[in-house]
Amino acid sequence: MTTPKYTLYELVAHAEQREAQTSHSFFVLRSKLDLALLDIPYTRVPLAFEQIKPTLAAAGPGATVPALDTGADAGLVVDSFTIAEYLDEHHATESKYLFGSPDARRFARFVQLWADKTLLLAIMPLLVPLFVAHNDAASRAYFVARIWPADDVARMVEESKDADRVKENAAAVRRLLRVVELYLGASDGRFLLGDVPTHADNVVASYYFASQINPVLNPLVWEHPDLPRVAQWVKDFKEVSGFSVSYPPPPAGVVAEL
Repeated sequence: MTTPKYTLYELVAHAEQREAQTSHSFFVLRSKLDLALLDIPYTRVPLAFEQIKPTLAAAGPGATVPALDTGADAGLVVDSFTIAEYLDEHHATESKYLFGSPDARRFARFVQLWADKTLLLAIMPLLVPLFVAHNDAASRAYFVARIWPADDVARMVEESKDADRVKENAAAVRRLLRVVELYLGASDGRFLLGDVPTHADNVVASYYFASQINPVLNPLVWEHPDLPRVAQWVKDFKEVSGFSVSYPPPPAGVVAEL
């Protein structure tokens, strides 16, 4: 069996039994989706928060995941958009690509900035309680110390137990996804830029797949009647990409019963 050329370093919740876990990071997921769309095999190296810095120390103090080891070609490539550019340059074909044109690259950059500056803030109250619940103790401590303020995490955890508040937060996410709904309506294909899914689709899809850690987000957001084109886009994307995730069920009491 041939060893894959690439190695992808990714984030998981537990330092133990890492190989059995699925990454819940938006940024890691979009790199995994880029690799999937281009049919590129790779070896995965799952890491918990505290394992990232020492493992990637050779790449510099700011190195984080996703990180793609390309071997002798370009060494370690970090940042999901930079990884997408590298993969598109070296592996795009006429029928499978992540950008396809300079305009498509600029559009993907815009979608990524929009998602990571607006959609992320709206959806995190619905995901953080599950991220925290599934993390091991060290990862949980790291998250509240370096990723998200402890007071905000505590507020989100309490909100997740309030069914009305969960519905309000989900409605806020749907309002933002109306942009995607309208754009899909203007597209001349099933995806954001036509009939071929690109990195722009992968950015939005990374939020969908991370959302699967909280099952209520499907009926409240991704499959809601307010967003019929988004719901169809999800079905089409899963069919074309063949991508899937598997997360443990929410611990009892973490998510309100709706």
